[in-house]
Amino acid sequence: MSDAVRRLLVTCVLLVCLVALDVIPLSGIDHASLQSWSLAALAPMQRRAFAVGLVGAAPWLYAMVLVELACLFWRPWRPLRVHPAGRAAMARTVRYVWLGLAAVQAFFFAVGLESMRVGATMVVPHPGWEFRIVTVLTLVTGSALVGMLCRWSATRGLGAGFTLALLLMPSQELALWALSVRIGDVPLRMPALVVAAAVVLLATRPPGRTVPLSVAGMVPLGLATTLASAFHIYQQSVLMLIVVALSVALALAFQMPDLVARIQQVPETVVRRDLSLGIAVNTAFLVALLWGVMEQGFPGFGYGLVFAVALLWDLGEELRARGRGPLEVAWQLHRLYALQPALDALDAAGIDAAQRGKRTRSLLHALGPFVPVDILVAPERVAEAQRILHPLLTGEPGLHERDRPISRSTPAPRRWRGP
Repeated sequence: MSDAVRRLLVTCVLLVCLVALDVIPLSGIDHASLQSWSLAALAPMQRRAFAVGLVGAAPWLYAMVLVELACLFWRPWRPLRVHPAGRAAMARTVRYVWLGLAAVQAFFFAVGLESMRVGATMVVPHPGWEFRIVTVLTLVTGSALVGMLCRWSATRGLGAGFTLALLLMPSQELALWALSVRIGDVPLRMPALVVAAAVVLLATRPPGRTVPLSVAGMVPLGLATTLASAFHIYQQSVLMLIVVALSVALALAFQMPDLVARIQQVPETVVRRDLSLGIAVNTAFLVALLWGVMEQGFPGFGYGLVFAVALLWDLGEELRARGRGPLEVAWQLHRLYALQPALDALDAAGIDAAQRGKRTRSLLHALGPFVPVDILVAPERVAEAQRILHPLLTGEPGLHERDRPISRSTPAPRRWRGP
């Protein structure tokens, strides 16, 4: 059995285990009454069983984003983001933050269940601290299992980081779309147009090839809808202006022209030209997608399908790469503009390398640390690849001096001049 087939089978088994966590019911709940309430109160495709995996991957994702943003905004911690030892320290912090978030979320969920009634029947027949403690422990354990399954998938299966958990997220919207198409509410051409636009956004690169067209990804649209919900902003024109403003601001924040030019060894004018084109295309895509949300009348129109395209594309590329022979992770990137210089450096040294997670991460950028971009090489060349990548990616050419900790003992950065 080839390595690619074995990893595909492992991923399928782990995905089944992940789905099983959403099937195992919580104890101490009258599930019969809860099911009747769900049938009466929720749309059929929006129901989710109150199961062991209810908390799931969310605390892990939130914890990673919080730690990433803390290291991004607190200047002395910024070098942690580009060094393997720093990433290991961030991973340890993530575990503590995850535990707190998971426990708090599980506790409030348990308290909310105790207050639920279906007619005169209480959803929790025997409320109290015993039920709360058991429920919290069960849900936190379920979330820990989700994290373990995702790590196993990243090391023994397919997909970088928490790709396994993300595979389940678009499923609800895809099912809604299939139902809508089947009953004639949504023409089939709408999903087809979104798929085509997503392919163009994820596949095409500007002339200089310094940054992808997805320079801000889906983040501006997600933040805009969050702000709309928080401040009750529902005017379509206002939301589109917010998306445009966020797209420009976040694209410049994710790809600072001076840093991109420095690590790619190209003129800054080339980077700015590519970045301007990327902003225009990415913003137009998000505005069109927002129009679809507002016009189609149900939330999330197109979100899940775009992520499904990126996830399946990344998995397909990884399968093709692993079909040529076994591969191991030599480095994990969290700056997309550093990927091409890293691959070029390995190619100059005669090392065949592949990557996984690039397209999914391009939809998330700094808010997607749970999907790193892994650089894959043959097992016997991992050490050699790391020796080549270490001086390139640990801050010398790509980390600006203002991001380095102020210390007399800090050595002067070495400049990478290319192969």
